[in-house]
Amino acid sequence: MGIPNGATFPTDAAGIGVGPGAAVVPGATAAAGFGGTAGAGGYAKGKVYAFFANWADQCKGMGSLLNQLGTAYGNAVDIVRVDIENPASDGLVDQFKVGPIPTVVFVAPNGQVSSTIIGETSYGNYDAACRSIAQSSVGPR
Repeated sequence: MGIPNGATFPTDAAGIGVGPGAAVVPGATAAAGFGGTAGAGGYAKGKVYAFFANWADQCKGMGSLLNQLGTAYGNAVDIVRVDIENPASDGLVDQFKVGPIPTVVFVAPNGQVSSTIIGETSYGNYDAACRSIAQSSVGPR
């Protein structure tokens, strides 16, 4: 039995999706310094880290979904595409302990990981996770 497509998991203290049935550890944060300027206790805007590989069939439809998110939330959320095959991405891959791809990590402006989605999923799932961190950035859209 594998990971269900589009599964959203709670995160551990390092902000990493820990699988079905796991508990969220309060205060989980993403390290500042990746993908933008961190304000006191976090980022100026929410961050979406989308981990992919060009060779992975499961990642093929991700680009258009991320473009839709950018159109909908561009003023409130930064979307960072992370090619796991690029050695420059190793720090983020290690930080978020990325295994299966695609993996999309949603980080609120305060630096806390809000949710992690592993595997293929629909725009609706990305939208719901993004809406949560966007509202933290600028209030309801």
